[in-house]
Amino acid sequence: MLSSGIAEKDVESLKNRLIEFTRELYKELWLKHAKENEDSEVFDLDSESESAEYYFDYIYEHGEHPR
Repeated sequence: MLSSGIAEKDVESLKNRLIEFTRELYKELWLKHAKENEDSEVFDLDSESESAEYYFDYIYEHGEHPR
């Protein structure tokens, strides 16, 4: 994109928006499956959301699922 003459700040902004968009999709799927797999009636949305964001960020940064 930089070679196309697009300003570096615009490229960085687009990159960040795409990462955030993808993180939200990942989180939606995480929560959907967490709800389906929940054995009890208790579902901690905050905890599951934090876990989803942590795992997404880890996978994005390291290219693999944390062990």
